[in-house]
Amino acid sequence: MKKSNLQLMYISLPMTGIENENKELEDKAAVKAESMGYITVVPSELTKYVRQEVNDPMYKHYLGYDLWCLGRCDAMLLCPGWEKSKGCKIEVRFAIENNIPIYDYRISQEYDISSLYETLNKNSSYNLLD
Repeated sequence: MKKSNLQLMYISLPMTGIENENKELEDKAAVKAESMGYITVVPSELTKYVRQEVNDPMYKHYLGYDLWCLGRCDAMLLCPGWEKSKGCKIEVRFAIENNIPIYDYRISQEYDISSLYETLNKNSSYNLLD
């Protein structure tokens, strides 16, 4: 767990097609991340920023800004349902490739990277764009 100096934790959760963009889970995840000693970076705030800055934003604008922000974070908190979310899967791969520790929302402990790879590659025809 993080103790001193301000560190950022990116909240990764499925949003697309979920009522209120999963705001209730996002709020719970933010509280959990703060209890772990992090300042949170939450998708709903990033979405607001993209909508202010880009006329008629597309998925690529949201995901691009999410990844830019994730790249500046010290850790990621991965929420339930991520396995079914295209955006979360991309964020997980990005975090792994950039050595950003990934924590499991359910138990507040760091994931074993091999278990994440196993989930990402469960289907041999896995494609990030599915």
